[in-house]
Amino acid sequence: MNTKTPKTALAALIATGLILTGCAEPASATPPPATPTTTESAAPETPEAPAPIRIAVIGDSITSWNPPYLGDPGQSWVTTATSDAMPLVGGWALPGAPIADMEANLTYAPADVFVIMAGTNDLQIKLPTKVTKKVTVKVKKTIKVKRHGKWVKKKVTRKVKKNVTTTVMKTVKQGTPVAARLAALDRMAAKMHAEHTVILATPPFGYDWALGAQWNAQLKAYAADRGFEFVDPWVNLRTGNSWTPGTVRPDKVHPTPASAAIAGAVIRDAITGIVQGEEVP
Repeated sequence: MNTKTPKTALAALIATGLILTGCAEPASATPPPATPTTTESAAPETPEAPAPIRIAVIGDSITSWNPPYLGDPGQSWVTTATSDAMPLVGGWALPGAPIADMEANLTYAPADVFVIMAGTNDLQIKLPTKVTKKVTVKVKKTIKVKRHGKWVKKKVTRKVKKNVTTTVMKTVKQGTPVAARLAALDRMAAKMHAEHTVILATPPFGYDWALGAQWNAQLKAYAADRGFEFVDPWVNLRTGNSWTPGTVRPDKVHPTPASAAIAGAVIRDAITGIVQGEEVP
């Protein structure tokens, strides 16, 4: 019977262990994939509000606002056109002001848009005027005369002077020459040097419809020549050369509050479009 020595037995155990170790699967060299973590989606960015469009205006009673000028807010287009989005930052307006007065009182203001409504008070104005003069007229009368001791009636014609009143169209204000008006507009636009200059049509001119229409045609041609924008805010309030019935006050010159609000909305929308690069209709 063969027996194993202690050394022989130890060697056998070592050998067995090595065999078992060699049969084991090797450790993986690649680390396990990381467990994904949940992250919250980023909130959408809020678009910035557009910058306000700063305007400065020049005009007369239809522009004049209160405060600080002696205008009627109800007949001023400025009341509707301006807001936080379109603040009024400068200008000047006064009822009855001709263009020369506007130029004299205008001071620079940092405006994006300079708006001009001017010229109504520079037009030649003819008004119906009563004229009274003395004229000689023939008057037929019946008188009594005595003939042959009796009173009889007799028809006679006598010349007498009397006052006669007639109504004529009389020029009460001589208009400023067109060239002088347009030169003043040039100087005012240069003083303001805003990015945009907008020329507004004047409203129908109740003293002389055709004369008012002629001035607007001259303004439109002027704006095109200078590269300015021309806007007619009265287009929906005009019939031919005159006001549409119900849109004007009894003087046939100044708009009703509702008409002024319509004009202000047209001006506001036109200015917004101009600044955004849109074409003015």
